[in-house]
Amino acid sequence: MRVSERASGLLLIAAAIVLAVLLPLADLLYAPLSLDEHVSFWIAEPHQQAAPADRSSGSAARLVRTGQPGLWRRSLHYSATPPLSFLVQRACLELFGVSEWSLRLLAYVAFVAAVLLVGVSGAQWFGPIAGGLAACLMAVAPQSVRYAALGRPYSVGVCLAATALLATEPPGG
Repeated sequence: MRVSERASGLLLIAAAIVLAVLLPLADLLYAPLSLDEHVSFWIAEPHQQAAPADRSSGSAARLVRTGQPGLWRRSLHYSATPPLSFLVQRACLELFGVSEWSLRLLAYVAFVAAVLLVGVSGAQWFGPIAGGLAACLMAVAPQSVRYAALGRPYSVGVCLAATALLATEPPGG
């Protein structure tokens, strides 16, 4: 019985997703926080109060009223990183409690989503087998796996780039 190219591509993408879920789990659950992750926690820290320097007029005062000035200021001025991932990390910390895995949860979910998006994009651009192989390569790439279990915005950036790739029309399409 011959398996179609489409079915083979889907099987490869499914295998890639399983690998993406399993490979980072040990670090996600058991590794101690790295120095960079301590910075992420400091930026996304739940129940953060506005610093006195944040209580000025204009946009800073508006941020104080919304309850987010510490995160915005820390994200943009100290980390030079857009605040999206830190906002979601804060939500994870508030929803699931303060722990290593809740700080890392966003990166993990973004990595798994990026593997899926790369597989689908590759299938649209170059065919199902190529998409499945691209997803598998991404799922086992050591640096990608490391970023998946690191509470920093790197996997979110990769996921956003994969989303942009998916939104791009394939050549001749």
